Amino acid sequence: MSIDARARKVQRVVDPKMYSLDAIFGAAYVLLGRAWVHLDRDRKGQIVVTLKSKKAAARDELQRLSDDFENELVDQVVRLQLAKKHVKLREMIVGRAMFGATGVGAEQTGVGDGADDYLADPLGIAVPWEERFIGVKASEGPPRASLGGDGGAGARLAERSPPVKKVEAAVEKKEAPPEDEVPPATGTEGAE
Repeated sequence: MSIDARARKVQRVVDPKMYSLDAIFGAAYVLLGRAWVHLDRDRKGQIVVTLKSKKAAARDELQRLSDDFENELVDQVVRLQLAKKHVKLREMIVGRAMFGATGVGAEQTGVGDGADDYLADPLGIAVPWEERFIGVKASEGPPRASLGGDGGAGARLAERSPPVKKVEAAVEKKEAPPEDEVPPATGTEGAE
């Protein structure tokens, strides 16, 4: 390793038998924000790495730059080994993601059991609250709000629908709903 503080350069030799070219290029890439990188080969086939600091640097800063390059070489070797070791797992994950995105091969991947899976509502999320908590279908009562140009969307109630009347009656009587049917919050709790 040689350091030229006046030229802001540090030069080191890397054995390509110990570190692959991919690892050397990866380590050089990581340092591109801090230094210009020049890679060359000497007569023995060794890789000569020249790092030139992008800003003024003292000798100890150039030494740190060289040390960081050496540590990054080790990081790159480990990263490449892990990538090689887990190539099948990565291919499987990407393959399943591609099958799921296209909707093709759901039976082959074991995801879902057909084209109508998206219509299923096992948690009852799509059930209107009137049906769920009071037992009256929302379509049985008249529309509860006027959405026309007569004062704004929902500004006036056209008529109290049967579900609303049942809720108001339960509130007036101060009856507790059954434990398995809890009405949704109205935002008026504690307003008495």
